[in-house]
Amino acid sequence: MVGADVTADDMNVAPGSGAKRSTDFVRVVSTNTEEAQAAAKYIAQHGYHKVLLVKDVNEADSYAQTLTNAFAANVKVDGTEPYRSPDKALSTVTREQLMGKLFADMHSDICAIRPDLIYFAGRGTDLGYFLTALSSSGACALGPLDVMTGDDGLNLVGVRTPESGDLSFNVFYTASAYTDEWNSFPPTFDYVKNYRDFMAALTQQHFTDANLDDGETMTNYDAALVAILATQEDPLATTEPETVANFLVGTRCHNYAPGATGPIAFDSNGNPIDKAMPILQLHADGTVTQKDLVWPTGQPLDPASTCT
Repeated sequence: MVGADVTADDMNVAPGSGAKRSTDFVRVVSTNTEEAQAAAKYIAQHGYHKVLLVKDVNEADSYAQTLTNAFAANVKVDGTEPYRSPDKALSTVTREQLMGKLFADMHSDICAIRPDLIYFAGRGTDLGYFLTALSSSGACALGPLDVMTGDDGLNLVGVRTPESGDLSFNVFYTASAYTDEWNSFPPTFDYVKNYRDFMAALTQQHFTDANLDDGETMTNYDAALVAILATQEDPLATTEPETVANFLVGTRCHNYAPGATGPIAFDSNGNPIDKAMPILQLHADGTVTQKDLVWPTGQPLDPASTCT
């Protein structure tokens, strides 16, 4: 299996094996730990001084749990606001109604803490409810608040968020990919060439770039590319397809896959090494713009130094 949008750190653990990694699973996107590392670099570079962590404590949601743990391990947190998302569909109220009440109850604490950044460790849909609830709960003399979250923020792309109310927000998220992420690179750069190959494949199939803002088309393309390259390398692929997984291991270092999201090389856990992450700003009308491009280690994949 090649994961196209699986970021929770523990999703590479084989079911029922304890902590043993599944050797037949790789992913082309960064883990939540790497997202938190990238967010930490962005936070440090932009001079935030007081950070509030809003976290989903639902233990059944590994995305929220690993994102929470990773962020707390990489950023000094000055306060936390826990909430628990529901495990199942609700029968008497909507999820929006429940979450809206939970988030509205945080208003007084947020006013007292007065953070200059809120990190939301939860699902993007719930972040929308969070913004709506707080915007209508009173300003308490706070100016526009910066809010940051993980890659599930892509679920708010195309969704209108509050434009009026007592509180306003600047919303950012660490994305796995974005259509404009290579715009600042020279046209002859390999990353740009690989992205152009992706766009050529897209247009040949009569698609357009109209739906690339959430990055999922790019990561799915890269996942398919990795699987295809491994299949082409395996001489037994058509007769013994279970052997293809052995060739996924070879996607590393100098033998990386030329992905639309950057070069893809796997570490010993099947996670990509030094993947770029765009920092995107979500606007009230649901559009996004790129604010930065960051790497968990601070630099792109360098086969010469990584492969020792």
